[in-house]
Amino acid sequence: TAACSGFVFALSTAEKFIASGRFQKGLVIGSETLSKAVDWSDRSTAVLFGDGAGGVLLEASEKEHFLAESLNSDGSRSECLTYGHSGLHSPFSDQENADSFLKMDGRAVFDFAIRDVAKSIKQTIDESPIEATNLDYLLLHQANDRILDKMARKIGVNRDKIPANMMEYGNTSAASIPILLSECVEQGLIRLDGSQTVLLSGFGGG
Repeated sequence: TAACSGFVFALSTAEKFIASGRFQKGLVIGSETLSKAVDWSDRSTAVLFGDGAGGVLLEASEKEHFLAESLNSDGSRSECLTYGHSGLHSPFSDQENADSFLKMDGRAVFDFAIRDVAKSIKQTIDESPIEATNLDYLLLHQANDRILDKMARKIGVNRDKIPANMMEYGNTSAASIPILLSECVEQGLIRLDGSQTVLLSGFGGG
């Protein structure tokens, strides 16, 4: 699984299938049940995560709607966010051990997001035909509100262009972006008529 980055990776894959001309539609769903992955006795991580699901339906169009992308993985930081899912942590066993739960180095993840994710976003913008200030909204993975504040400053956009909902659901990993997108559409912030430019960014595990 690509975890927190999963929805963006899957969206890119679906877009490539449709662009090939062999497929007309693609359904992309991000779904997580992180309540099964956290150690509820560890309040430093358990309270941060949530369950959720969201999705989008893509359809072939004569107009190009995907302007640019930047996909990256860094295996050297795999220990910053781990879920050592062992056979003991399963619905078929009453036994558990510490390696069965999600563990996170919050400081390392924060530093990674501020430095490398901001760089990836800037690269994507540079490869597109628009400027950062012309983006209508940036839908970023809902990991931490302070990360979103820092990202806005690093990228050079107004903070009000980066919606947030992690205070309602927590970090829902691969589900965070499609859930946020759905809410923005429902609230009338984002229109599905092709008149706006929206940037998506997933980061963290994955």
